[in-house]
Amino acid sequence: MDPNQPPAWPGGQTPGPTPEQAPAWPAQPPAWTGEQAAEQIPAPPAWPGEQGAGQAPGQPAWPTPQPGQPQAWPGNQPPGWYPPMGGVPGYPMQQPPQGTTNGFAIAAFITGLLGMCLLALPFGFIALSQIKERGQQGRGLAIAGMVISVVWLVFAASIGVIAGVTDHSSSSSSGVYPSVDTTGTTGYTLLRNLQAGDCVNGVGIGTRIKGATVVDCTQPHDGEVLTTFRLPTYDSDQAARDYAETQCGQPFDQLNRDDLKLFWYRPETSADWAQDGSVQCIVRDAQGGKLTGKVTR
Repeated sequence: MDPNQPPAWPGGQTPGPTPEQAPAWPAQPPAWTGEQAAEQIPAPPAWPGEQGAGQAPGQPAWPTPQPGQPQAWPGNQPPGWYPPMGGVPGYPMQQPPQGTTNGFAIAAFITGLLGMCLLALPFGFIALSQIKERGQQGRGLAIAGMVISVVWLVFAASIGVIAGVTDHSSSSSSGVYPSVDTTGTTGYTLLRNLQAGDCVNGVGIGTRIKGATVVDCTQPHDGEVLTTFRLPTYDSDQAARDYAETQCGQPFDQLNRDDLKLFWYRPETSADWAQDGSVQCIVRDAQGGKLTGKVTR
């Protein structure tokens, strides 16, 4: 184009139109090419996928994720993201290690084996509660420790019952009167069933018995029942002793026998007196030998 030549107007018009004639401009703006287009009209942001839908102009475009890399959201948070409940945003809640054995379960089992019931039972209950909450192991150990503790308690209770029914026989002037006969020996009679004049074996000062064997008075025997009576009340051990000594001493003094010695069996506690309050007054040889006949009254 000649620089001295004026440009050709669109539509074939020539320069110098009259004022009444308006120039006919093209319906579309000129098309810019090359770098001019990039400089003059910036391209709109490319919205990845459906993220551009509803996005107002002027807001930052969400970056397009690259292969093998996590989506980088502005502010490290995706749209609609909320922090997890009960934890620090972006960090998962700490969970107890799985597969570990609860310490209280182990303690319950060991103390149960050792018979430490007062420790094993509480340890077992604590272990079961923690195992349920934490998902740990050891439920079997906790239950085993508690069961063993119960076995120990039952065993101890059985021993106590057995000890409570052992021989509570009396001796001399301070004995416990029995209430049960378990021997079944021929001629054997409970102390409370003895009668005045019975000649008996198996009695003596310092012995603890529940009964005696009644024999024929012509046979050698350990003693003879002088009299029996019931203790009317039991106020104290000393009061019971004094009453038995008085009641047995009166018929013994009437014998006036220096070759004989007196002793008796009586209840020693109020519980024994409640079961049977009878008293047996018995004479024996003063030298510790055998009697060979009935005592003359």
